[in-house]
Amino acid sequence: MVQFINGQRSPPVSVILAANDHLFVSLKSNSNSPIQYQFSANRKKVFYISRSLLNASTVAIGKAQNHSQLYFVTMQKNGSVLYMSKVTVTDNEYVEMDTVTSGNLSKANPINRLVLSVEPRGQYAIAMTDSFIFIRNLFTRIHWIDEIVWPNSTRFTPVCADMSARFVYMAGYEKSAGSCTVTVYLMSVDFSGCRIQFHDRWQSELACSYDHLDLSLSVSEQADEKILLGIPTINSVYLFTIDETPTKSFRLQHLGTKRQDIMMRDNYGTSVVWLNNGQRAAVLDTADLPRDSVITARSNVYIYDSNNMTLFITNATATMTFPNFFQKYTNQFKPTATFMVATQTTPSTLYLINQLYHILVLLPSDPGYYSVESFFYDDIYTNHVDGLYFLYPNRVTCPVGTYKNDAGIWPCSVCKADNTSLIPTCLQCQNRSNCPLEFAMTEELMSDVTQSIGYPETAEIDVFDDILFYNMFRTDCGWKSPIIMTAIVLSIVVLLSMLICSMNLSKRFRIKQQFAKNLFKHFDLIEQGKFWFGGLISISALFFIGFLVQFSVTFHTQYSMETKHSTCQTKDLLNAKFETSLRFLNSPAGDHETVFNLLNSQ
Repeated sequence: MVQFINGQRSPPVSVILAANDHLFVSLKSNSNSPIQYQFSANRKKVFYISRSLLNASTVAIGKAQNHSQLYFVTMQKNGSVLYMSKVTVTDNEYVEMDTVTSGNLSKANPINRLVLSVEPRGQYAIAMTDSFIFIRNLFTRIHWIDEIVWPNSTRFTPVCADMSARFVYMAGYEKSAGSCTVTVYLMSVDFSGCRIQFHDRWQSELACSYDHLDLSLSVSEQADEKILLGIPTINSVYLFTIDETPTKSFRLQHLGTKRQDIMMRDNYGTSVVWLNNGQRAAVLDTADLPRDSVITARSNVYIYDSNNMTLFITNATATMTFPNFFQKYTNQFKPTATFMVATQTTPSTLYLINQLYHILVLLPSDPGYYSVESFFYDDIYTNHVDGLYFLYPNRVTCPVGTYKNDAGIWPCSVCKADNTSLIPTCLQCQNRSNCPLEFAMTEELMSDVTQSIGYPETAEIDVFDDILFYNMFRTDCGWKSPIIMTAIVLSIVVLLSMLICSMNLSKRFRIKQQFAKNLFKHFDLIEQGKFWFGGLISISALFFIGFLVQFSVTFHTQYSMETKHSTCQTKDLLNAKFETSLRFLNSPAGDHETVFNLLNSQ
């Protein structure tokens, strides 16, 4: 969802941002700055489109477009004509634009506010104004303008919109006598009849001043569709769902309202988004504080668990908040975020925009980790290019006493320890690998470490010739076993011999056959260069001798025992000869445990 507003509260330059799992796009309207975009699969590079090539005023993208649908939609106005462009991009900087126009609009259709939205799977786009709707099928290029007569002949002005696969949701206000009423329309697009079908309308009970009205809207279509409506002027977020009647009519069902009453906090609901396929809801507020205030976090993101709708509405406390103790705004990102968008799949990525047109990307971390700012150059992500900053994922593990069960942008949560157990446990942690050792769930993760180790006994094979012979013919080291590798080389020698002999069957290869024979004769160490087959056998023998030398060097480094570094070939082999009956009292008994028990029992 994006919006382009020409109202009294709109800044001179508006930052517009759209994102999905594969692509994000940002632009600054009313400026000469280029449009920038980045692929999620290549965070290292940012691409640009010149504004002279695409003079767009707003941008939108389908939230569920796949990796082959790397396109977004822009709108631009030139006089009385609207242009809707489908912009396809690639990672080799090739840009393809497909533009349709609305034709000359009559003066009876002024464009005060323009809201653009794209169907989640990128099938069609809708541009909405207070007097008409411009609809385009992005696959077939079919487009039309529908001059809307709003139900009850009201004067409705759209502010924001979002779409699901079935419905179009439009939020705005209806004017009456110098005040307004916040209204949400539930609609759908009928392509067969080229028209908009209205299903339901919801109106708030509170009046507001439309000169100072900002709204935000977000839809999650996983399972039952859930709709968030943010009204920052009254610090409230409304939650809706769709009620389908037996007659196949659809109604907006208001489930409840969440209000934020925090001292010195304001504009709760400035922006709302769904995270992780609708499992979490994020709400942005901005504090009305003077710029020289000692409070540095001028905007907060509150994240709520939305699996339980009743708890989501009634519980005033967010499960996570950004910024927090573990995660802060980057030093270059001035902490006055004014808008946010998020990818809706699991785990979601969150994009924040501030008043200086900087973008902060919160990348999700795996369970047991959280994302933080990195002070070192990273060759995977963009290094602060054009105001693009990151909280890098999987850099820091959860500290002692915390846990994180699921992947996401949020930090670790504090464990509620079970004080009834002798060993501290974290009952909330669902996976032991995501819990620090001090909060292990079971005693089996705690193990004793023996620090007193006696000298081992001399092996049964203590003559180097026997050790060398044993090692060269052992097969328990897999491909590292000398006899196995030598057998492979001999197999190759046999194949080469057969190939050289078969060359004699064709006159074309006899010259090459003679060349191969002369070549291998140079390696013949057995008959001093007389036979080419002796050269092949000599190569195999050199290969085997190489293993002898390699093992001899490795075995030599086994002395002394304190510097021993065991490998497969030197496992259980000791480069020492000694025998003693003395042992540490606290050393493990090992194979002689039965004898020690008998002696102790006497």
